[in-house]
This record gives sequence, structure tokens and C-alpha cells, in this order.
Amino acid sequence: MASRIGNTVISRTANAEWHFYFRAEGTLSGMEVRSNYHFTGTWTLEGGDLCVTFQPPIRWIGNPSCHPVASHQVGDTWTADGVADSLVQGMQ
Repeated sequence: MASRIGNTVISRTANAEWHFYFRAEGTLSGMEVRSNYHFTGTWTLEGGDLCVTFQPPIRWIGNPSCHPVASHQVGDTWTADGVADSLVQGMQ
């Protein structure tokens, strides 16, 4: 998780592109690019899962939404649960 702090995870599906910016104190902000939907929230690590609680809640995503987290470095791209993710430097 340390490499995500201060950087952006971009998650792409067929219908959406989400940007998540994680801060060290356990908060996050972001947006869904295509709809220009902005959100904030909090994050925690629970076991091997990254759990995100969105503010305001996003009706089609559980709150909190928890998924296994693996170590990645800036520049990495990976696929998880059918979503193409990448970790890019800074807030994007």
C-alpha cells in the first residue's frame, strides 16, 4: 500500500475510468472520468484487503468495498476482478 500513497490508481472497465488518490492519513479522493463524478472517502487495510468507504456512498458499490491488495510500484499495470489497473505518479 505504501507505493499508492501520494499516487493515483487508475481503474478501467468497459464503461468507466476511475481515478483513486490515496493519502497517508487514510483518506482518498477521486473521480470517474467519463461522468465527471467526484468522490471522497476513507481507506483501511484489513488483513490482506484494502477497504474503501465512499462519501457519498456509490449505490452500485458496497460501502465499504474490500478487495485483496498486492504490492505494486509506480508504472505497474495489473488486472484484478476483470478491471485493468495502473499505478501512476502523483495526483492525476
